[in-house]
Amino acid sequence: AWGWASPLTIGLLIAAGVLLAAWIVVELRAKQPLVDIRMMRLPGVWNTNLAAILLGAAMFGVWAYFARFLQEPASTGYGLGASVGAAGLTMLPMLVLMAVAGFFTGPLTRLVSLRTQFAGGAALIALSTVSFAIFHTAVWQLAIAAGLFGLGLGIAYAAMTNIVVQSVAPTETGVASGMNANLRTIGSAIGTTLATAIVTGSAVGGATGGTTGEPTEGGYALAFLVLAGLAALASLAALVSRGRRAVETPQTEPEEALVLATEAELEAA
Repeated sequence: AWGWASPLTIGLLIAAGVLLAAWIVVELRAKQPLVDIRMMRLPGVWNTNLAAILLGAAMFGVWAYFARFLQEPASTGYGLGASVGAAGLTMLPMLVLMAVAGFFTGPLTRLVSLRTQFAGGAALIALSTVSFAIFHTAVWQLAIAAGLFGLGLGIAYAAMTNIVVQSVAPTETGVASGMNANLRTIGSAIGTTLATAIVTGSAVGGATGGTTGEPTEGGYALAFLVLAGLAALASLAALVSRGRRAVETPQTEPEEALVLATEAELEAA
């Protein structure tokens, strides 16, 4: 069995750690490294990349189970029994506001810094995810929280990439934004794994110790709270240190940063 205490699971985790350490050593010694590890230590880069991992974990963890949560049958005692179409419509505010919010980060920069925008967006994600865990007796409650989640994600996503781009020299923006995209992908694997372990693990129990067949309400609530905690940590990580430009260059617009992030993710895929 592939449990957390399984020798196979532990062995793979150890092997992954060894390979990661070896890769870092090779990159540090290379004259022309594939990824400049030293650049990752720059103020504005390392903490934003850490926040990217945490934000990616929260974002993809929610996406992995939000629709399923809506579709849980009413027989569970907490499920809304939504159809696939209804679940998609409930997520529509999230997707629309996520797409629209990024366009307002430019004008918003005149009032607050990009770092503050990122921290605020991540905090909004955390609050809305807590709302998923607490207020879920009606579809409208989840739809409103989903809209706030999308709003926070749109703001944080645009600001995050722009912070990284502005923290490095112009010749390093491709590597910096690409690494940031890869770290978000790593975060997505962490978030979905945590959510899956918590949600599916809650399906085991009951008076007879058997499997109920459906995850419990508490399992979903705990998963959402854990993901909210990751988003809150991302908000704090964004404020750890103030980044500085490696070379003074004209400010990159958030819309351009979104394009750079999308291109980097396509290259990573």
